[in-house]
Amino acid sequence: MNMLDLIKTFATPIFGIIGVFVGSKLNAKRDIKFQKEFLSRKLRIEKYQEFSLDLSDFIREGASSISRMVKLLKSEITHQEFRQLNDSSQGEAIRIHRRLMVNQWFIPDEYRARYEKVFDNYNLICDRIYEGFHEPDTQKRYYKDHEITYEAIKRDIESFLIAATKVYEDLNKELNKELEGLK
Repeated sequence: MNMLDLIKTFATPIFGIIGVFVGSKLNAKRDIKFQKEFLSRKLRIEKYQEFSLDLSDFIREGASSISRMVKLLKSEITHQEFRQLNDSSQGEAIRIHRRLMVNQWFIPDEYRARYEKVFDNYNLICDRIYEGFHEPDTQKRYYKDHEITYEAIKRDIESFLIAATKVYEDLNKELNKELEGLK
């Protein structure tokens, strides 16, 4: 057996082993990249879902203000009961807002900015309800009488609901796009 035959005999298995080794490394890198992309998408989907659910709860808390005011106006509840219900609702809204603030970093900037406007509107409504219904006899006034009537606050709440619901719907469209990306 000459030297050339000896080289041919060992070269083929060596090149095969090198090929298998290089192929497995490339495949492992591709698998890691795929896993990172999948986990990133999965995390985004989970955070979109959490944000969407919390936003829905936040909208419900804002909407419940109308029914409390109506019950107070119709004397179905006392002023003290109204205060307790209102305070409880605002406390729940603040807890929901905190959860939203944690998850906001996982949603696109556009939705964060829109949610912040919704939250600012909610705070304005709460302030007006406070002056008009919670503590109507307060001496320290920030709003004019016509701004703290039931009708004025109801219009504010309706605007809040429209804006918040639009954010909710648009965010759910983003969620659906992410889910479609998994297919």
